[in-house]
Amino acid sequence: AAGPYHLVTDEWSVQLADGRRLTVALGVLCRASMAPHLDAADILTLTQQGLTYFDELFAYPYPWGKYDQIFVPEYNIGAMENPGLVTFTESYLHRGRPTVAELTSRSEVILHEMAHMWFGDLVTMSWWDGLWLKESFADLMGYQVSVEATRYTSALTMFAVGRKQWAYTQDLRPTTHPIAADIPDIEAAAQNFDGITYSKGAAAMKQLQAYVGRDAFDEGVRQYFRAHAFGCTRLEDFLGQISAASGRDLSGWAATWLRTSGPSEISVTAGENALSVQQQMPPHALAVDTRSHVFGVGLYSEREGELVQLELVPVELAGEPVRVMFPTAGGPDLVLPNADDATYAIVRLDSRSQETSHRQLATVRDELSRALIWSALWNHVRDAQLSPDRFLQTVREQLPAEDSAVLLSAVLSMARSAVEQFLDGAAQELAAAGLARLAYDRVTCRLDDTQLVWARALSWFGRMTPDADPLITPLLVSGELPGGSTIDPELRWDFVTALSATGRRSSTQLADDLRADFTMTGQTAYDRAVASAPTPEAKSKAWYSLVQTAGSGLTNDRQRALIAGFGQPVSGDLAARYADRYFEVLSTLWKHQSQAMATRFVNGMFPGLVSGAGSNGPDPVIVMARTWLTEHVDEPSALRRGVIEGLDDAERIQRVRNAWK
Repeated sequence: AAGPYHLVTDEWSVQLADGRRLTVALGVLCRASMAPHLDAADILTLTQQGLTYFDELFAYPYPWGKYDQIFVPEYNIGAMENPGLVTFTESYLHRGRPTVAELTSRSEVILHEMAHMWFGDLVTMSWWDGLWLKESFADLMGYQVSVEATRYTSALTMFAVGRKQWAYTQDLRPTTHPIAADIPDIEAAAQNFDGITYSKGAAAMKQLQAYVGRDAFDEGVRQYFRAHAFGCTRLEDFLGQISAASGRDLSGWAATWLRTSGPSEISVTAGENALSVQQQMPPHALAVDTRSHVFGVGLYSEREGELVQLELVPVELAGEPVRVMFPTAGGPDLVLPNADDATYAIVRLDSRSQETSHRQLATVRDELSRALIWSALWNHVRDAQLSPDRFLQTVREQLPAEDSAVLLSAVLSMARSAVEQFLDGAAQELAAAGLARLAYDRVTCRLDDTQLVWARALSWFGRMTPDADPLITPLLVSGELPGGSTIDPELRWDFVTALSATGRRSSTQLADDLRADFTMTGQTAYDRAVASAPTPEAKSKAWYSLVQTAGSGLTNDRQRALIAGFGQPVSGDLAARYADRYFEVLSTLWKHQSQAMATRFVNGMFPGLVSGAGSNGPDPVIVMARTWLTEHVDEPSALRRGVIEGLDDAERIQRVRNAWK
């Protein structure tokens, strides 16, 4: 890495078992103009805490001499575990006050990459079919170490309610694959940096900890490093060490967890004196058998205005249903399978539990339990089993009391998806207006970390309704949030983009906004805001920039900004026009752009459904996608995969909309 980088140094040391002292030089770097925004103290503290944790857990000294971490602009991925010099995208640096959720996310990534110093660098996969092993392990470690060794104790909440949703969505698509997938070539490997390899794999690894016991798992990992340091391994090498440490034969576990695809579903049926906990696989799953699950079933009852957990019943569920006895007369008011988030499965709440959640979710004291209930409700919405309107009503009634910025951010993202995807026309604008008003009300009365989360939500929902203009504009003019907190450049651009997306920010005003923040980051934010404008001219200009071939000057960050801006709700003729053009340019664009940039275009620019289309047949966008796939069977598999997944999302959106018309 070369350039006028700003460098902050420190060191970490530890006493080794043989009496020697290992000292590791630490460095954190960013480009010079971002130096005022580099929170080096927090990053270095995390680094030292992580190295201490991994030194004890792995019982193998850090092997790479020094440990530098550099934040670079225009990175086409999130981070990379180069031994001794980990590279991160610059978006993990914040020019204003970050939320706890953003800092928790950065902590997870820093510790994820650090885990790779051992799992991936010290011991490397023999071939790309072992990609899941290093990524799944590092993904779990990022969250686990954040909770057990740092101040970011809500990381596993983020994993449960956010990261695993990525896996559930990916696992329900026709392009899902086993965690330990067959990888015939490098192109196939590039496609599998996805929610299965990372998040489902991490959840499976977490279930393996529960299945064999944490002590046995950790000892197996230590033996794995001792046996294979500076070598290449396959799945059998890892599982062999875990089996030896635990005394459990893992061949059956591996066959059902790692060699099959599709998420398990766990549900509960109430009997006369007990509950029956059962597992089933979705009809489209490729699993050949049910999986073994070790988890806790949470039993909750309403007590003096609160929803209180009475008991956490340990369950080992394989083929046959498991009976759980009632702890009280009349049965629990809410039953939450996997209440400890020990396994990977889509949880289906029974009707009584759903109704209790709608009324009492906010009163549950445990943050992880609240997160899992929200996650279950969202899964019901995504799968057309709960109406988006009912979910959003629960958001309006239960979320204002939420004091965890991490959980608040995740649920507001779900609400945003519900409004953007599952509602359209007047219903979408009405819901967005109500949520924008709610967000504004919380901004004015919450002076803690959640205020900034609600402010960001105000900008999201404000992009879908002009009713947010009188809420946002006074904040922009004052430059402050209620309570005196300054509106930082990132939040200011979020507000500006919201106004632009609803036609409330002129091109002259946007040019003034850029002059006030004439930086590389400001230029990118300006591009997003301009592309958000709901005019044919703005969309045409953004489209032209996006479809130019390689060498045109389109950068990673500018492409991201233009896609984000173009994707603001576009209706009527604009949507139909660009749906046609999207499918026309795919083949040419794929040939002339890098796979990373072409993939970003295919995924990010997949057209939304045509607003107001009838429900008696498939939406025109769905027809176009099916036609393109039929007529382009010889296109590269990575390109076809992007279109297949976009089509699957579109079909799901129409299915949910039609279910509640």
